[in-house]
Amino acid sequence: MSETNGETGWPRSRIGDFARTCSGATPSRSKPSYYCGSIPWVKTGELRDGEIYDTEEHVSESALRETSLRLLPAGTLLVAMYGQGQTRGRTGLLMRPATTNQACFAILPDPQLYDTEYLQWWFRHNYHRLRQETESRGGNQPNLNGIFLRQQEVELPPLAEQQRIAAILKKQLAAFERARAAAGARLEAAKALPAAFLREILASAGSEGWPTRRLGELLTRIEAGKCVSCEERPATLSEWGVLKVSAVTWGSFKPEENKVLPADFAVPDDREVRVGDFLVSRSNTTELVGAVVHVRKTRPRLMLSDKTLRLVSRDDQILPEFMELALRSPQCRAFIEEGATGASSSMKNITQDTIRDIPLPVPPIDEQHRIMARVSKQLDATQPVCAASVEQLDAIDKMPTALLRSAFHGQM
Repeated sequence: MSETNGETGWPRSRIGDFARTCSGATPSRSKPSYYCGSIPWVKTGELRDGEIYDTEEHVSESALRETSLRLLPAGTLLVAMYGQGQTRGRTGLLMRPATTNQACFAILPDPQLYDTEYLQWWFRHNYHRLRQETESRGGNQPNLNGIFLRQQEVELPPLAEQQRIAAILKKQLAAFERARAAAGARLEAAKALPAAFLREILASAGSEGWPTRRLGELLTRIEAGKCVSCEERPATLSEWGVLKVSAVTWGSFKPEENKVLPADFAVPDDREVRVGDFLVSRSNTTELVGAVVHVRKTRPRLMLSDKTLRLVSRDDQILPEFMELALRSPQCRAFIEEGATGASSSMKNITQDTIRDIPLPVPPIDEQHRIMARVSKQLDATQPVCAASVEQLDAIDKMPTALLRSAFHGQM
C-alpha cells in the first residue's frame, strides 16, 4: 500500500501492486480452426462498463494451447487500452471464463481482499481523467498502456466496505437508467406526434386525389460528400470536420457528430453544410439508412461525408418541411428498406437512383403550406413536453457523476 487518502482515510495502492495484470492476443486468421471453438474472445468494442456473458467471436482450445492467448477466470476486469470514439477507458466484467485481444488490459485482484465490481466503478469514476491524461501525452493514437494502468492508485477501503459501495452504486445507477429510459421515451413520443399527424393526413380521404411522384422529379440535384481518412476526434470550431453517419439520424441534426479533417485537406466550397440543407444518410443500419434531417442549426466548417447526401428540392414543387415528414411515412420507409443493399443489417446502403425512385404523395404547394401550418401547431403543443423531457434527461445524466464522486470521497 502507498499513502492514505486524507479525505477518506482509506489506503491507496497501485493496481500493479495488488492485482495480476496481462493483455490478450489475436490468433492468426490464417488458421480458421482457431475461431471454431466456444471460448468467448472479447474485443474492445464489447466493453461497455457492464457485465460480459458472451461475445461475437469465440476461439478454440487449440488457439489457447498454440498462441499467447490466456484463459481469464470469471471476475476478471477488462479495460480498453485503445479504440475508436469513446471506447478507450471503457470496462467489462467477465461473468464466465474468456480470453481477449491485445487491446484489452486484464486485471485480476485477489478476491479475498478486493472487489472487482468496486474496481470497475472506480474506473467509471475516473474515465474522463484517464483519457485526458493519455491525450495530453500526444501521439497518433492515445492509449491507456499497461505501464500507465499499473501505476494508477486506487482508494481501497476494507473489502466489506468495497462490496457495500459497489452494491449501492449498482442499485442506484440502475434506477437512473430506468428513469432515463422513461424520460427518453416521453421525449421520442412527443417528437413523433407531428409525423404521426402527417401520416394521418397522408392516409385521409382528402389525400386520395394527390398525385404520386418520384422524389427525383421534385429535386434539382443530389450532392454527395467526400471520403477522407480522419483522426477519431471531433473538430474544434477553428478546424474543419466531416460528418459522421450519426449526425443524420431521426430527429434533429447533430453537428457535434463529426471527425476532424486533415489540416491540408482542401474542402470544396459546395460541400460545406449550411442552414436549410436537406440531408439524407445513404449508409447506416436498416432502421437508419435513408434517415432525413432538415438542417435548422449548424456550426461552421463542416463538410458532407461520402455517406451523407444533400437533396436540393424544387421550391415550387415541394416544401422541405413537407418532404422531411413525408419521407418518414411507413410507405416511404418500406420502399427505402426494401431497396437498401448490404449483407449485414448493421450497415445498409441506398443508391442515388433508389432515392430518386422513392414514391411520394404530393399535394399542390398551397395545400402543403396549409398542412405544414397545422403540423406547426402540433409542434408548438409538443414543445413544453420536449423541453421538460430534455431538462429531465440533463438532470439524470448528471446524477451518475455526482453519485460516483460521493462514493469515492467517503460520503456514501
